[in-house]
Amino acid sequence: MIKIFRKKKKLIISVAVLLLICYCSIIVAKNLTAQLTMLAQAKAKAMVTATINECVMNTMKDSVQYGDLVTTVKDAEGRITYLQANTVRMNDLAYSVSQQVQASLAQKGEAGIYIKLGAALGNDLFAASGPNIHVKIQLIGSVSCEFTSEFESTGINQTRHKIILVVKTTMKIILPTDSSSVDVNTNLSLFEAIIVGNVPQYYINVPQQEPYLNLVPKGN
Repeated sequence: MIKIFRKKKKLIISVAVLLLICYCSIIVAKNLTAQLTMLAQAKAKAMVTATINECVMNTMKDSVQYGDLVTTVKDAEGRITYLQANTVRMNDLAYSVSQQVQASLAQKGEAGIYIKLGAALGNDLFAASGPNIHVKIQLIGSVSCEFTSEFESTGINQTRHKIILVVKTTMKIILPTDSSSVDVNTNLSLFEAIIVGNVPQYYINVPQQEPYLNLVPKGN
């Protein structure tokens, strides 16, 4: 009876230890997967951003200038009345960029990226150690490009006009144990121009603090 009891006790302990090891393994694997997903998304964003910058530079080079996209309309006295966008040229440029980005991402996505397993431990000491984990990257949908403008005051009667290209993509990150998607939105400032108008005769800058705003004399 004593021997049977000891055998049962050893069996129970062995099963408990095995269950504990399995539980710990699941927790560790889950944490590693979460860390690897974060690292893969960060690397994928960096790769996509670099690809977009490269494609924009290759598309534009020195062949596109500010005046190709925007025309300044002046009155009889030479004052700028408004800016007129060349929508045909902008649409053509946006289409060319989106096609190049899409083709380049499809090619680079097949090669994928590699992450060291040690980097998932969150310790710089092991960041470059461990086997390489291959991460596949797939483009979801199509690449969209659009132009936006920003106007910023730069001084007395001076305005800075920025032409910005917004490129939007959605990438799918495929790990050996998990998959996720990440949106990558890249804003590229393509051109800047300073628009100068007529200098006003008076320029008043009143500080928004007391006592400068207290202009009404107090009664006795």
